[in-house]
Amino acid sequence: MARLQRLYRELLAESEVVLQSPSATEMLSRTCQRLVHGTPFQSAWVGCPDTDGARFDTLAWANVGKPELLHGELRLDGGTHSTLAARAWRSGDVVFDNDYPADPRMAPWRDVLLANHWQAVLAAPVRRGGGIWAVLVLVSPEPDAFDPSTVDVARLVAALLGRSLDELDLKERLRQQQRHEALLARRDALTGLPNRLALEQYLPAALAGTRTRGTVAAVGMLDLDDFKPINDTFGHEAGDRLLSALAERLRSWLRAEDFVARQGGDEFVVVIGDLDELQVVQQLQQALERLHRAVQTPVEIAPGHVVEVGMSMGVALFPLDAADGDTLLRRADAALYQAKLHKHDRARWWRLGTSDADTVADGAAFDPYGREASALLAAAHDHFEAVSTGFVDAVHAEMQRSPQADALACLGAAGLAELRRRQAEFLRFLFRADTSRDAIAESAGRLGQVHALVGVDSVSMVRTRAAYRAALGARLNAAPLLARQRHRLLLAAENRLQDSLQSELRAAEATQSAYWSILGRAMPPDGDAWTDWLRTELPAIGDLPGVTLCALLQPDAEGRFHAEAGTGRDPGELNPVLREQDPRSPEQPGNADCHRLFTSAWRQGRIASVACCSAAADTASPARSLVAVPLCGPERRADRLLVIRGAHPGQFETPWMQQFLAALQRRWDLLRRRLRSDPA
Repeated sequence: MARLQRLYRELLAESEVVLQSPSATEMLSRTCQRLVHGTPFQSAWVGCPDTDGARFDTLAWANVGKPELLHGELRLDGGTHSTLAARAWRSGDVVFDNDYPADPRMAPWRDVLLANHWQAVLAAPVRRGGGIWAVLVLVSPEPDAFDPSTVDVARLVAALLGRSLDELDLKERLRQQQRHEALLARRDALTGLPNRLALEQYLPAALAGTRTRGTVAAVGMLDLDDFKPINDTFGHEAGDRLLSALAERLRSWLRAEDFVARQGGDEFVVVIGDLDELQVVQQLQQALERLHRAVQTPVEIAPGHVVEVGMSMGVALFPLDAADGDTLLRRADAALYQAKLHKHDRARWWRLGTSDADTVADGAAFDPYGREASALLAAAHDHFEAVSTGFVDAVHAEMQRSPQADALACLGAAGLAELRRRQAEFLRFLFRADTSRDAIAESAGRLGQVHALVGVDSVSMVRTRAAYRAALGARLNAAPLLARQRHRLLLAAENRLQDSLQSELRAAEATQSAYWSILGRAMPPDGDAWTDWLRTELPAIGDLPGVTLCALLQPDAEGRFHAEAGTGRDPGELNPVLREQDPRSPEQPGNADCHRLFTSAWRQGRIASVACCSAAADTASPARSLVAVPLCGPERRADRLLVIRGAHPGQFETPWMQQFLAALQRRWDLLRRRLRSDPA
C-alpha cells in the first residue's frame, strides 16, 4: 500500500510534468527522471524503432545500467532471445516479468542483468497519433515488483504519456495553423502581395530603421490609369489576371529594402527605402522609372488580347514630409489625387506630396472617419445598403457549405433570419456616416469573440472582407460618381474594413488565450480542501468568454443529477434541463436533447456535447450549446459531471475547444486525487 501511494504521487507529479513540457524530448526525459524518483523503479527508458526497424533508438532514459545491457535491451527482434520491449511492441500490450534473469530468452544477458540488479522488468507500449509509437520500460531491483495494481499504474503512466504527446502534437498543429492563418491574414488573396494590414505592421518598423540609418524613405500610393474600361470590356476575370501579372512584376522589381502592398482594387502602396537625402529626387526618379517600365509593359489578359495600362502615383518622403506612417499615406494619397486630376496635362506620371501647399492641405484634411468621409458615406448610403444585403445572402449560402452548417441548421428559420438581420445590421453600422473608429473596435471585438468560439478562423474573416471589398468596388465603379468621390469612398470603406478585421483578430486571439490560461492556473498544495479549491476554480470557468453557466453535478441514489455547485452569468439556466432528465430511460442514438447529454457522458465515461439546444423546453428560448465532462474520483470511476453551457451554437465542437476540454478534464481528475476532504 505504501508503494502504491508513492506511485500515485509520482503519477500526479508526472501529470504536471507532461502538462508543462514544451517539447516531446523534454517530456520524455522528465518523465523518465520522475519515474525513478521515490518509486520502486531503478531505471526507466523510452525507445522507438529505428528507420530499419531492426533495433530501438533511445529517446529518453534515467539510471540505465551498463552500456552492454542497454545494447541488449534495445534489440527490436532477438528471435528466440526477444526482449520485453520487442514483445510489447509486437503485441501492443503491457508485458512484464517478475524474475527477468531467469527467463531463458534472456540467457545471453543473465550475468549483466544480475550485476545491474534487473530483477523485474515491465514494458508498456506508448501510443501516439492512433498507433504504437514507442515503448516505456520500467526496471525494479525487487523480484515480484509488478503486482496487478503496480501494472495498472504503469499502464496508466504509458497511456497518460501517449495522450500528452497527442495533445502536444495537436498544439503544434494549431500553432502551425495559426501561423499560416496569420500569414494569410496579411496577404492579398488575389495577388499574394502583402495587404493593408501587413503594410500597417511593416511601416512603423521600416520608418524607425530609416531614422536610425539617417536615410530617407519614400511612400508611394500607386493607381492604375484606365483600369475600369478593361474590366468593362473583357470582364473581371481578365482584370484579375492583369492585377496578378502586375503584382508579380512589382514583386520581382523590388530590392531587399523595398516593399509593395495591394491597398485594394487597382491601388498599390510602394515603400522605397534607404535613399540618400542629398540625392533623394534623383534616386527616387531612377527607382520610379524602373517601376514605370515594369507596369507599362503590355500584358496578355486573354488569348489574342494584349493590353497596356498607365499609372499615376503620389509620393511622400520620410522624414521630410511627415514623421509617421498615417500622415505619409494621407499626403501620398493627396498627391495621387492631384496626379490623376492632371493626367492629361501633367509633366510626369508621379507627384510629390510636397509639390504645393494645396496638395498638403488636401492630404491632411482627408480622414476616413472625418467630415468629408461622413458626407460621402451618407450620400452613398443606397449603394452600401444594396451591397450589404446581397453580400449577406451570399455569405449565408457559403456558410451552409462550411463546418458551421450543422450548428446553423439547429437555429431554425426564425433563428437564421435573425442572424442574417444582425449581420446586415453590422455592415450598415460599419459604413454609417457617424460611426467612429472606437465604436467599430468595440463592436468588432465582440464579433471576433463569437467567431473564435464557433470556429470561424482568421482566413475566413480575411476572405469575407476581401469579398465585400470586391462587391463594393464593382458597385461603385458602375455608379455615376466622380473619380475623386469613388476613390475616397473606397478608401474610407477599406479603412473601416481593416479596422474591423484587426479588432476581430485581436479579440479572437484574446478569447482563446483566456481559455488556455485556465489550464495554467497554479495547482493547489497537496492536502488542500476540495471545497476551498472549488470556490475559486468554478467561477474562473464561469467567467470565460461565451460561458453562461458552469456547474458540478452529482447523481443521487435514483440516478438523477443534482447541482452540487454552480456559477456563471445565469446559473438558473440549468434548472429546466435538470427537471426534464431521466437517466433511467434507454439512450436513443442521435437524440440531441440536453437532458440525455448527462447520462450519455456518465455511462460512456467520455466528454459529450450538444451543438445546439434551447435553454428550456420552450422552443422560443435562444439556441445554446452544452458540454458534460465526466470527472473521476479516487476510485478512478466517474462520480461527477462538470457541465458548461455556451452562449453560442457549436461552441464546444471546434478542435481547439475539444483539446481544451480534454486538458481541463485531466486537470480536474488530478486535482481530485490530491485534495483532501473530497465529499462523499
